[in-house]
Amino acid sequence: MDFAVSKFEFYDILQTEYGFDDIISVNTLPGGYIEEETCSKLVVQIDNDHYLFIQTFLDGHVPSLIELDESYLMKMGTLLGQWRLASRTFMSIIPSTNIEKRELTDQWWIEQFDRLSLCKHLEEIDIDHLRLILFECRERLNGKIDQLEQGLIHNDFQPSNTLCTNDDRQVYVIDFGEACYAPLIVDLATALFLLLTNGIDDDKRLNIFLVSYQNLIRLDRHEIELLDIVVRLKLTTNFIGDCANVKSKEEYDHSSWLQSCSKWIDILHQEKRNLFQTMLCNK
Repeated sequence: MDFAVSKFEFYDILQTEYGFDDIISVNTLPGGYIEEETCSKLVVQIDNDHYLFIQTFLDGHVPSLIELDESYLMKMGTLLGQWRLASRTFMSIIPSTNIEKRELTDQWWIEQFDRLSLCKHLEEIDIDHLRLILFECRERLNGKIDQLEQGLIHNDFQPSNTLCTNDDRQVYVIDFGEACYAPLIVDLATALFLLLTNGIDDDKRLNIFLVSYQNLIRLDRHEIELLDIVVRLKLTTNFIGDCANVKSKEEYDHSSWLQSCSKWIDILHQEKRNLFQTMLCNK
C-alpha cells in the first residue's frame, strides 16, 4: 500500500486515527521478543521498507501437554467452530471467484503423488502403501468435493497454534501461514489428525472437541460420511511432505512426529477406518 505522507505523518496517523499505542523497531526487541508491558496495538519496523502491524498483542503461551485437558479441548473445539462461522461471513462478502483454491484441486492431487518420488531414499516407508491410500482417498472424494461447503480454512489448527492467555486462560488461534480456500471439513479433519499425532488420542477428549465444535456447527450427512477419509488424506499428505524433506534414516528415526504419523496411518487404515464417523453417529 502506498502512502502519500512522510514517515512521521504515517506514524502519527497510526497512533491518532487507528489507536496504535507504540511504534518500535525490531532491533529494539530484546532477544527478538516483545516485552510484556508493551500495549496491545503496535507497529514493528522490520527495515526501512517493511512494517509488521500487530492489532492485538496477547500476553500468553502455547499450551504444554499437561494443559491439554478436557476444558482446553472444549475451548479448541469452540474456537474452530467460531472460525467456520467467521469464514461464512467472510465468504458472504468476498466472492469465491476472487480466491485461489489450493486444496483438493487437480493440480493439488498431482503434487501429492509427485512428492512420493522424493521419499524413495527412505527405505523405512512403504511408498506403494502410501500411493494406495492416496488413490483410495481420491476415489472416495471424486465428484463429492463440490457438494461440500467451501470457505477460508486455517489449515494447521493444532495445540501449538493456539495461545492461552496467562491471566484468564482464554484461548486464541495463531499462525495463519497455511490458510487457504478449501472445503471447510478439511479444517476439522486437519485438526483431528493433528490432535491424534500430538498425543490427544483418547476417546473422551476427542469427543469433547467434536461436541464443542458441533455445538456451533452441525455437520451434514456428506461431511460426516467423508470426515474419516479426509482425516486419513491430510495425515498421509502431511507425512509424505515431511518425509520428502528428511535427509537420512537417522533423521527419520529420531523424529517423534514422523513416527507418530506412521503409526496413525496404519491404525486408521486397518483398525479405525471410521473412528470419527462412529463418534459422531453415537451422539
